Amino acid sequence: MMDFFTLVESSFRGYRKNLSLIVPHLVENVLNFLFLILFGITVFLSLGISLYSLYSLAPPNFNLSFSMVAILLFCILCMIFLFLIVDSCRRASTIYMAKEVFETGKTNLSAGFKGFKSFWFQIFLYLLILVVLFFAAIAIPIIFAYSRNNFLAIFFLVFLLLSFSFFHFFTLFTPQEIVIRGCNTLDGIVESFRFVKSNFLNVVLYCLFVFLFYFAFAILSIFFINASEFLMALFNLIFIILNIVAPPYFEVLKTYMVISSVSE
Repeated sequence: MMDFFTLVESSFRGYRKNLSLIVPHLVENVLNFLFLILFGITVFLSLGISLYSLYSLAPPNFNLSFSMVAILLFCILCMIFLFLIVDSCRRASTIYMAKEVFETGKTNLSAGFKGFKSFWFQIFLYLLILVVLFFAAIAIPIIFAYSRNNFLAIFFLVFLLLSFSFFHFFTLFTPQEIVIRGCNTLDGIVESFRFVKSNFLNVVLYCLFVFLFYFAFAILSIFFINASEFLMALFNLIFIILNIVAPPYFEVLKTYMVISSVSE
């Protein structure tokens, strides 16, 4: 695998010359926003909050029947599945386009569409595994806490969250492995473990790079808390732009890291 900082430079150069890599992320944000609106409307209706109660500022009449709770839980599950599907499509498109940039120096949206059609489901299964493991890590301690066994609740909460973090760290490059190698979900997870194990320092540098980027931005935001309205508006604009352009670049960098390792 190439030197990490060389990969940062080359991936940024390829990203800068192919800004169409931003499009899948933009589409994901728009769809997620629409899903949130749809979810809010559904919850609003399922909980029986009338427009009259909001208009008169009277307390909403919450009559949570079993059917309402069931509808609410169903909506939450649908939201999770929709977010996972959109996220998997975005990752498949971006990674396939980044792979093409690495190999040829250019890409287009038709390549992203091809990547999304070919690999979204395998990436979706990986993301679904992550979600199930995360909820299991939360649910099991809650069960022990409900049975008033606080020691086991705390123990399992710490143990399971650490186990989940460990698994997530070592499978961080599973989507890249799926697209680049054209393998299934389980093989992608295994290959990601191998990649992280053999390139541990570079993976740590990648995680540190992403963390420092967002940490530096968070520190800068402190200085704008009491700033003028113009500076606050300027800062919010910069935040929106960075939130649009940074995540696709990090996906491109991860893709470059895996391809450079595979091609050796």
